Amino acid sequence: MVTSSFKALQALEAYVVKNGLKQSQQRVDILKIFFEHAGHLSVDQVTQLLHQKNLQIGAATVYRGLKVLLEAGIVDEKKFGGDKAVYEIAIDQQHHDHLICKN
Repeated sequence: MVTSSFKALQALEAYVVKNGLKQSQQRVDILKIFFEHAGHLSVDQVTQLLHQKNLQIGAATVYRGLKVLLEAGIVDEKKFGGDKAVYEIAIDQQHHDHLICKN
C-alpha cells in the first residue's frame, strides 16, 4: 500500500518536472511538516515547526513552497473569516466540513 506522504512526494516531483522547476529539499521539508502535524497550519506555524527541527527556512521560502504545493494540488488553502490563510494536506483526505462561528 502506498502511503499518502509517498503519493504527495511523487506528486510534488511530477509537478516540479512538468513545470521545469528546480528540485528543492526545502519544499520537501515543508511538505513533511504537514504529515507530522495534523490539522490546519499557517505560514508562521510551518516556519516555527521547521525551526524546531533545526531547519532554517524563512517565512518567504515557506510562502513560495506552499504556493507550489497548492498549485500541485498537494495542499489546500483556507481562509476562515479573515485574511490569514491556513493550509492542510489534500492528498488522500476524506471530505470534511469547516464551520465558522460568528459570535
